[in-house]
Amino acid sequence: MNYFINYLSQLTPLPPESAVAINQITIHRTIPKHTLLLQNGDVCKEFHFLESGLARVFYYKDGKEVTA
Repeated sequence: MNYFINYLSQLTPLPPESAVAINQITIHRTIPKHTLLLQNGDVCKEFHFLESGLARVFYYKDGKEVTA
């Protein structure tokens, strides 16, 4: 069972067939530090769930990074 399914199961009862369906459409990736998950101007087409570590959301305003 993956971390995402464990997390969902803590929030609400998750039927076994739902866990199987979620498991079939998810992929586990290890992403190195300082990797941008989404480039400026791109449309997000993925959902990211962090097992460990931190992520920072930021945008540019007047040429400066602003952390959201």
